[in-house]
Amino acid sequence: MSASPRTVARVTWQAAAHRAALAPERRLPCPGCAASVKGANLADHVHRVHLTGPAAMAPGHPIHVGHDRRLRRAGRWAVAAWLAALAGLVALAPDPFTTAATAVGDDPTAAAVRHHAAALARTPAGLALLAGSALVVVALVAGPTERARARLVVTDREVVLQHRFGTGIVRLALPSPLEVGTLVRRLGASGGGEDGGPASEAYDERVGTYLRIGAGRGAITIGCPQGTRLRKHWGGWSGGPTRRRWDVTLTPVELVGLQYALAAAGVLAPRPG
Repeated sequence: MSASPRTVARVTWQAAAHRAALAPERRLPCPGCAASVKGANLADHVHRVHLTGPAAMAPGHPIHVGHDRRLRRAGRWAVAAWLAALAGLVALAPDPFTTAATAVGDDPTAAAVRHHAAALARTPAGLALLAGSALVVVALVAGPTERARARLVVTDREVVLQHRFGTGIVRLALPSPLEVGTLVRRLGASGGGEDGGPASEAYDERVGTYLRIGAGRGAITIGCPQGTRLRKHWGGWSGGPTRRRWDVTLTPVELVGLQYALAAAGVLAPRPG
């Protein structure tokens, strides 16, 4: 597996070294590139490929950064609220086609838009709506893209997920139950083509693996397009159902770092073998 070199956090490396010492003959995920490496060779691989020496290790608890999927859902609610407010203010405004002064040859539609914009700007509610429009645009632009980032930090006592733009912070005390399962997306049914081809039913397509921390509404669900052999490397988790929604998407390297962080916190246990 090819990946660019990455500095490994000291906490992450200590957990990885401990795991390798317990099972030198088993293969482990490299915390720098997520490659599967034999435990006895892990230290040499990490220092040779990813580090110049122990001093290069980043101190403190690593911050795992991923794509924030909650922001996309929050953006949808913001759009719905904004459209409802806009419709209400427009309905209460005077008829633009009778009150707007339209110059000779001017487009009546453009005059109506200018009239409504001027009317909204003269009221507190209108100013709030125009300011909210900027936030809606940000949500629409940032939500579906990789620029919407969430921060995930694991300490000895808790897991903290901070969503982008202050849309929420989730804290889970450790130890918490762990669940591993498959992520899917729903593909719609087809009614058949013009050539008379058969219709197809809706079905689920696998898009990755998830690691869920906690239980109930307060749980944090982390998705990844690859499983990084999590089930083979670790114990301490239970199998979960197929899911279509998750909170943050991590790269394989970030997911491996999260696994070692959970192991250092005593939540994930090395699988014997």
